Amino acid sequence: MNARGPTGWTVAVVLTLLSCVAGRCAGAEVIHAERVVDTATSIPSGAGDFTSFGAPGLSDVGTAFFGTGSGGQEGIYRRHRPTASDPFPDPPNAVADLNAPVSNGTGNFLHFNHGGIYTPPGQMISAENVAFYGAGSNSQQGMYASINGTLERVADTNTPIPGDTGNFEVFPGSPSISGGIVAFAGRDSLRTKEGVYVLDGTLQAIADKNTSIPEGTGNFESFSPAPVISGVDVAFVGGGSGGQQGVYRVMHDFLPSGFTTRLADRATAIPGGTGTFTGFADNIAISETGVAFIGSGSGGQQGVYVSPWPGPMAPPMPNIPLPLRIVDTSTVIPGGTGTFTEFLAVGISSTDIAFLGSGSSGQSGIFDYRDGSLLSLVNVGDTLDGKTITGVSFTGGGLFEDTIAFGAFFADGSQGIYVMNVPEPTSFVLLALGSLLLGMQWLRRERYSVSDQRFGPSI
Repeated sequence: MNARGPTGWTVAVVLTLLSCVAGRCAGAEVIHAERVVDTATSIPSGAGDFTSFGAPGLSDVGTAFFGTGSGGQEGIYRRHRPTASDPFPDPPNAVADLNAPVSNGTGNFLHFNHGGIYTPPGQMISAENVAFYGAGSNSQQGMYASINGTLERVADTNTPIPGDTGNFEVFPGSPSISGGIVAFAGRDSLRTKEGVYVLDGTLQAIADKNTSIPEGTGNFESFSPAPVISGVDVAFVGGGSGGQQGVYRVMHDFLPSGFTTRLADRATAIPGGTGTFTGFADNIAISETGVAFIGSGSGGQQGVYVSPWPGPMAPPMPNIPLPLRIVDTSTVIPGGTGTFTEFLAVGISSTDIAFLGSGSSGQSGIFDYRDGSLLSLVNVGDTLDGKTITGVSFTGGGLFEDTIAFGAFFADGSQGIYVMNVPEPTSFVLLALGSLLLGMQWLRRERYSVSDQRFGPSI
C-alpha cells in the first residue's frame, strides 16, 4: 500500500477537477434531459405509438420533428416547451400528416421524405412556425410551412422559377425558416435551372446559375440542398466550374442587386491547419453572430469553423473576417479518448456552437463550445431515462441559444427526442472545486485524529 499525503490528495483531486472541466468526468454518465416524445408516445390523430424520429428542431417556444408509426404513418409534429406558467404543455400535435390535404394541390400528403430518407432542415422551426418538405400523388412535391397556425405552400411544381423560365420540378432538400421567411433550394429535372430561393411575401432568387461567384470564376453551377436563414441573412454551399466550392452569404433585404459574399472557399487557408480547404459539408448553420460550417483539407483534416459577422452589415460590404477554428481532428475529445476523427453536424446561436462529433472505438456524441470552453453533453454509452444510449442524432436547427434538442437511440430498441440546457462551463469547475475542498477537509480531520500518521491515512 502507498501512503498518500496532502500533496497526493491535492494532485489526485486537481486531476479530477481538470478532467471534469471538460464537461464531464471520464467515462459514461447519467444524463439529465427533458423528454419531449418517445416510442411510447401516442401519435396525435394517428394509430398506436411513434416508431422512429428524425433529428428535431428547436425554438424558444417549441420542438418540431419528423415522426413515423406503424402501417406507414408519418408526419411533421410540434410540441410546446414547458414554461413557468405552463410546466406541463399539451402532448405533441400534428403540423401535417397523411391526413392533411396538400396545400394548393390535390389529395393528401403521401410522405415527408426524399425516397424514404428524411433530410433534417437547417432550421425547421421558428417560434411556432414550422417549415418542411412534402409530397403527394402524381409527382406533387414542394416546400410548405405552417405560419401562425395556417398551412401554406411556399413553392411546388406548379410554381414558376423566379428570374428564369419554367416551373420548379425538384426540391432536393428541406427548407429553413426564420420568423415567417422561408429559404430553400430548387431546380428543374435536368439541373439546367437551379438556385437558392426565399419567400418573404414574394418569391425571389437569392443565388442561381445566373449569379457570379464572388471572388471566383464564372457563375454558380450547383447549390447545397439545405440553405439556412437567420433574419435577412441566407447562407449556402455553392459550387462552380473547375472544382470551385465555398460557403456564401446573401442579405436578401438588398436583392435584386445581390451582395453575395464569400465566407470561405477552396482558396481559403485552413485556420490552425495546413494548406487550404478542399471541401465543405452541405449542412451549415447560421445565427445573428455568424455562419458555422464543417470544412475539410488534405491529409484527412476536418473541423468545425465559424465565419463571424464583423458587426452591423449593409452595402457596401465590409471585409469579412477569416474563419475561426472551433475544433478539428487534432482536438482532444473532452471526457473521451484521443482526438476527434469526424464531424457530422453543427449548430450556432448567439451564445453557443454545438456539434455532432465522433472518435475512435465507436465514440460519438454531442459537444458544445462556449467562451473558449469545450463541453461534452451527450455520448454513446451514457444513461438517459434509465436506458443506455447507443446513438444520437442532431442537426443545426436543434440549437437555440443555450439549449439543444436531440434524438437518442437506446439499447432496448426504443427512441426518443429530448431537450437539454447546456450548463455553464464554470458549473463543472465549481462542482470539482467543491470535491477538492471536501477532500482536503476530510484529509485534515484524518491527519490530526491519528498522531502517528504524518502523511494521512494509508490506502
